[in-house]
Amino acid sequence: MTDDGNVLYLEQCVKENIDKICLEPESTLVVAVSGGPDSLAMLYSILSLRNVLGIKLHGAHLDHGVRGERSERDADFVKAVFDSLKIPSTIGYCDLQKLQSGERLPTEQLAREARYKFLATTAVDHGAKTVLLGHTSDDQAETILMHVIRGSGVTGLSGIKLITERKIGDVKINLVRPLINVSRMETLEYCKALKLKPVHDETNSLPIYDRNRLRIELLPMLETFNPKVKDSLIRLSYNADQIRQHLDTDLNKIWQDTVKQQFGQIFFDVKSIQSLSNAMQTHLLRHAIEVKNGTLNGIYQSHIDSMIKLIYGRHGRTLDLPGNLRLLIERDILALVDSEYDAYHCPFPSLDGIHKLSVPGKTTVGQWDITVNIINQQKMQNSERKVTSTTPNILTYDISNEFNDCNSRNEVHFSELFSYSSLGTKLYVRNRNTSDSFQPLGMNGNKSIQDFMVDSKIPKWWRTKIPLVTNTSGIAWVVGWRISEWAKVLEKDTRCIEICFATTLPNSI
Repeated sequence: MTDDGNVLYLEQCVKENIDKICLEPESTLVVAVSGGPDSLAMLYSILSLRNVLGIKLHGAHLDHGVRGERSERDADFVKAVFDSLKIPSTIGYCDLQKLQSGERLPTEQLAREARYKFLATTAVDHGAKTVLLGHTSDDQAETILMHVIRGSGVTGLSGIKLITERKIGDVKINLVRPLINVSRMETLEYCKALKLKPVHDETNSLPIYDRNRLRIELLPMLETFNPKVKDSLIRLSYNADQIRQHLDTDLNKIWQDTVKQQFGQIFFDVKSIQSLSNAMQTHLLRHAIEVKNGTLNGIYQSHIDSMIKLIYGRHGRTLDLPGNLRLLIERDILALVDSEYDAYHCPFPSLDGIHKLSVPGKTTVGQWDITVNIINQQKMQNSERKVTSTTPNILTYDISNEFNDCNSRNEVHFSELFSYSSLGTKLYVRNRNTSDSFQPLGMNGNKSIQDFMVDSKIPKWWRTKIPLVTNTSGIAWVVGWRISEWAKVLEKDTRCIEICFATTLPNSI
């Protein structure tokens, strides 16, 4: 192919890929440029199409500070390129060695995350929603082979996508790879045709990182078995992606039926997950991690296999996962939560000790505001009779469903009516004791609070925080769940007691 042919071919590939994004007119795109041939080819090709596409460009380069003067040289080179093309740019710097001192992540992953964070910040600062990256088909083949070695599932084998929405911190950006179907050799030929002189990162030629070793040592060896092994890996990626797309078709419906996002966490119905095929279980769990953390970094098929094993294991077990995640199983509920979930993600604030309630009146206990009213028979007849509490289930009942719209859904309320003659005025609130028993509404005999909470499918990590209203006769109300049979309002009652619990949920929920 002639030099002109190389240029036209690459620029046509880039235009076709950019057209797939459906950009709005005058959109700003952040172009990530390292100074190597791939990113330079991407920059110049997108520049040649800028007017046709009706877009604005903002350049970005991050100096990781690991190669001393050579890193500074690359940053200066890239800045000079942006300036010569009259493209505004942001040149960043991070001390990777300093970051490593507080992290246990591999150098490659730490550098990648620092780069993505920098690109996301640059995009936000300049009103861009899209970042262009210079990944080529060679990067695709290397990624697939890396995933094969690590034992990835179908999603991993489908490889690098043209467009990926990624959550970086609190920012969502679109990562676009317009060279993903262009080879590294073709970017070199493009740079040669335009007489560009890319910089060379000498560490790319050293087998000091896994990806370098794969590119320098493993791929050449595999090419002795199949000279077109890269093409074979890309075909594998294509076939895996077809399967992934098929799974995606069913995923949305399954997600709606099986999953609930609440309190910043993700909850699953165990029986529904158990009814899925292994392939869909894997796809669902991987998607849940990506929704929760915005990335699948550090997650391998071995982690997914362990998650599936937990689904069929004993309830009450936990599994710690990379990315500060924990998987919990409790009865029919599977929860993908933050590692610290047990400590603070609960709709009930802590309640320590025993506290006497003002009857009638208002009592503040910790973060609970507890109001007790005495209501006479005439008022009861003129108002709707209170329906007794139903058992909240984290998958079907949003414990925040009592929120007031006027306070931006920040408060939760529980309210019940009781027989005045049975309850009396000496009322207390406390948490459970191991010896507690309770006569749930509709039952003739007592059962232990532990058994009641288990049977009511109350998550294990909630149980120690649920308030109990008591008097000298025992437990009158497991707040939010059930009143006692002996405390219910009777037809002969001339007065009843209304007890209301209210609290403000923490902002983290």
